[in-house]
Amino acid sequence: MIKQHLEDHYNIGKLYNSYLISSDNIEMALAEVEGFVSTYLLEKTGESLRGNADYMIVQKESKTTKNIAVDQIRAMQKFLYKTSIVSGVKIAVIYAADQMNLNSANSCLKILEDTTANTHIFLLTENASALLPTIRSRCALINHHYDDGAKYSIDERFVKPLLKSTPLSERLAFIAEFSVKDRGLWIEFSSAAESLVAKFSMQFAGVASDLSSLEREVFAQFKSDSPEYLQMKYDQIGEIIKNTNNFDLDLRASCALLIDKFRS
Repeated sequence: MIKQHLEDHYNIGKLYNSYLISSDNIEMALAEVEGFVSTYLLEKTGESLRGNADYMIVQKESKTTKNIAVDQIRAMQKFLYKTSIVSGVKIAVIYAADQMNLNSANSCLKILEDTTANTHIFLLTENASALLPTIRSRCALINHHYDDGAKYSIDERFVKPLLKSTPLSERLAFIAEFSVKDRGLWIEFSSAAESLVAKFSMQFAGVASDLSSLEREVFAQFKSDSPEYLQMKYDQIGEIIKNTNNFDLDLRASCALLIDKFRS
């Protein structure tokens, strides 16, 4: 669940400033994001979320409007840069972020490049591939499908390569899918890997984190489930992801390194 992913990050002090949330049901995704925001970030205000001065949702102005306008993104920027009076944080959600036109997307990118510690932006979409690669690379990705069959396919795609029992030929075939030109697959895989270790940390702490059967197999192959060991793994994986994104490292090599961190 999306809310569970966000809770996992929040509880270990790793909540990101910017999230790209890709889902097959954007309405349900929005409900989960707003549920998390209400519970963890704006609870001190005692107000309803939609009427809260520290929360803003950006979407097409009407059904007949083709895109999210650049003026709407600029208004969001002004909102985020104003000091929070009550809650201490500023929250913005871009609903159907793939509906931004090029000007809106470029304006959004500038905001993502300059977020502050007390600012959180959630981009929701059912079509993440339609967003600029530079926007995708600036966000932590949560990819959640409410259809059970889709969830199974995600496990097969991103979790199975992490298992020691997966044949070498299958792991090499997965690594070979990564392309220098298209970083979309890397963003999905690296975000899934980072979120997985966060879920493991919560599992060890006794907080239910809804692990799938394949995820439990990966958890079982770790040398230790102590908080220190899991934090070390999380930091190592985060360092690989950060360096790959910041220095444009070879994606196939980075993929192999990530897989190794789960198998060693």
